[in-house]
Amino acid sequence: MKYLVWLVVTWLLLALESPLLGSFSSQLFVPDVLVITALFAAHRGSLLGGALTIFAIGLLKDGFCLAAPVGLFVETGVLIFLGMRFAARHTDLRSPITLMATTAVASLVATALFLLFETIFHRNFGSHAQALRMALPLALMTMLVAPFQFALLDRVGRIFERRGPTTGVFR
Repeated sequence: MKYLVWLVVTWLLLALESPLLGSFSSQLFVPDVLVITALFAAHRGSLLGGALTIFAIGLLKDGFCLAAPVGLFVETGVLIFLGMRFAARHTDLRSPITLMATTAVASLVATALFLLFETIFHRNFGSHAQALRMALPLALMTMLVAPFQFALLDRVGRIFERRGPTTGVFR
């Protein structure tokens, strides 16, 4: 149930940021909620449940981005999830500083994967320079939003974990 809640919350964040930032003409400074949710799922979820959740969120993000080939954000999100799942033993995301630093690195890796997949699958992609120029501001925006989204996902996940069936006679 918590994976479904993480999916819904991330979808709502995607749906909120898309028109909101479009009205302020700041589409280039959008925090990458897919990367943040991938980090969260890698540290707090299981392998299969987290991978399926990130796969579904990647499909939703593909629906919001009409310029990219379908499946680009699915690949990027799942690879970030698997990479962080592997590195989860070596990273501690309890403090905001380590969370923000890890999120910035993951966002830069996601931008590199985006450029790699755009080069391979979209041969007419001509915005490599713009994507490279926007990699650092995107990482900074994603880094600043990460503690708030982690707290939101953690709080909603805990609410739905408590509502599960009890194992004892008393609650």
